[in-house]
Amino acid sequence: MNIMRKMSLKIVLSIGLLFAFASLFSQKSTYKYGKISNEELTMRVYPKDTSAVALVLMLDGFTRYEFINNDFRVETDVCKRIKIFKKDGLEYATVTLPYYRKSYDESESIFDIEAFSYNLENGKVVKTKLEKKYIYDEEVSTNRRQLKFAIPNVKEGSIIEYKYTMSSNMYYDMPDWKFQSSIPLLYGRYEVKIPEYFEYHVEGKGYEKMKVQEKPVNESFTINYGSGQTQSVECSATETVYIVDSIPGLEDDKYLWNVNDFLSGLRFELMATRFPNSFYKPYTRSWEDVEKTIKENTSFNSYINIKNPFAKEVAQIVSEQTDENVRMEMIYSLIKKKIKWNESYAFISAPADAISKGTGNNAQINAVLISALKDAGFKSYPVLISRRSRGRLPLTFPSIDQLNTFIVAAQATDGKIFYMDGSAYYGV
Repeated sequence: MNIMRKMSLKIVLSIGLLFAFASLFSQKSTYKYGKISNEELTMRVYPKDTSAVALVLMLDGFTRYEFINNDFRVETDVCKRIKIFKKDGLEYATVTLPYYRKSYDESESIFDIEAFSYNLENGKVVKTKLEKKYIYDEEVSTNRRQLKFAIPNVKEGSIIEYKYTMSSNMYYDMPDWKFQSSIPLLYGRYEVKIPEYFEYHVEGKGYEKMKVQEKPVNESFTINYGSGQTQSVECSATETVYIVDSIPGLEDDKYLWNVNDFLSGLRFELMATRFPNSFYKPYTRSWEDVEKTIKENTSFNSYINIKNPFAKEVAQIVSEQTDENVRMEMIYSLIKKKIKWNESYAFISAPADAISKGTGNNAQINAVLISALKDAGFKSYPVLISRRSRGRLPLTFPSIDQLNTFIVAAQATDGKIFYMDGSAYYGV
């Protein structure tokens, strides 16, 4: 048998395996965590992308609401199975799970982590388990942490599989879901169950087709009144299942502003709540709702309406300079000299600390800049934006989740509007 014939036979066998997998994963009940097939273990190449260093055989997720300690939590179970084809694919055996922890009322946690590698050695399946002691909890920044682990005994031809649960008490913030990544995916399934109390905008991202199955279901939560007294509350819910198959990998590119805008997946935005015995409360049905929510439910408005801490210097600029454009430039330069940018961004951040220390994030500097410009007689206000690293604002609905910082607009008497940002190194 010549080399070309061997290669042809390998491709034919691989295609056969691909169809077998597609049939295998067409229904959820056939997928069993920890049940690795011989077809998966002997697979040597992915025929739809023979250059792929690895392949996501299965990505499964389920998000639902739980009622714990008399408060809602959003919990997501994640299970992922990956086939390693080449040496460069070994990096996928090192897993990083980021999570957020700001305060007791705003925190995420990750638990029930399990991870295994599977290898075919001398015709037998060798299963190696990740030991809990090799799961490391690391601090990334003030409010962000990550769990990190490397699955053991992984080599070319291995299959790795891991699962975990992410829990968040920020029930108003349904996590995004990504099907697509830098390596291809054979089959993906995501299920989300949302009780009638929460109304969401759901945005499908990317260009790959998703099959959607939606149905009404019943849900129940238990309220604990203490002293052993409980009450079960029944409500309706919507259960939606999203299914994808044979998605290609999508690598980041220096010419893309943010690859996440192109990865196939889902983005959820809380639009309104309707709790029992309460009024319907909209949050993001319109941009006016977004503005109202920020003003009424955050400290943003109070921070941008502080008293100008550099009133004496601003008064001197106003008295000495009659040209409005020059006056605006001088105030902008003054604030940047008084408070140096610490190379971090924020959306809502108290400026007091930055004023006293002389260094702060762009939100703190911009809040002070607004107060100084207003003190000088300019109409000045924040312009809320989404930074390139977060991605574009949704095109089909208003979003508060995607807003993550702001710049400053100031209007001269001739109607011209000038835009400034305290974090701009090369501003005036």
